[in-house]
Amino acid sequence: MGVCTQHALGAAVTESVHYPFSPQLSIYGAPLILINMLSGEGAPMSSSRRAQQLCSDSSSPLEALLNGREAVSGSYSIYKLVESLMFDDLARMARAADESRESQILTAVLGGAPSVVRRRFKHASKLLNPDQGGRALRFAQVLTQAQDIFGDRLTASRWFFEPAFGLDGETPARLLLNPFGYELVVDLLTRIEYGVYQ
Repeated sequence: MGVCTQHALGAAVTESVHYPFSPQLSIYGAPLILINMLSGEGAPMSSSRRAQQLCSDSSSPLEALLNGREAVSGSYSIYKLVESLMFDDLARMARAADESRESQILTAVLGGAPSVVRRRFKHASKLLNPDQGGRALRFAQVLTQAQDIFGDRLTASRWFFEPAFGLDGETPARLLLNPFGYELVVDLLTRIEYGVYQ
């Protein structure tokens, strides 16, 4: 077992992360508090996330999507962020979430057939439209929060694409296609984190 794996496993057992949630602070269905995760404002980072950051080859889906951009917190800043996202940013986020489900994530965010995804790879620097950018941001935030709660990428990814009892049998990925579904998924993750839902 590598040093990074040992550190992440030890950290996941000893400390949890808490995400305060305020629905009135949302834009594009994305609570501002989750945008602030990267800057350290609003939501403390779990030691398992800190361990991931110590291992240079791993980044969260949100970090991958932002690709070095500053974490933002104001409505206008989020609007500008969503308007600036490119297909390349989305593809990087999907790989950071789970390489084995990369095409599934890309297809869901783009809202098209797999052939659309293949065509977009040829034009990786092309901007996403605002709907796709908003979905990419919601996917990145939820996948990052799920990784923090479940402790690893594969468990988070599996949860993300499987029907959830707490969501009336819908998958979290399906609900994230709609900004209102985002609120339901974040609420479920918060309940899982606090043990209110099994």
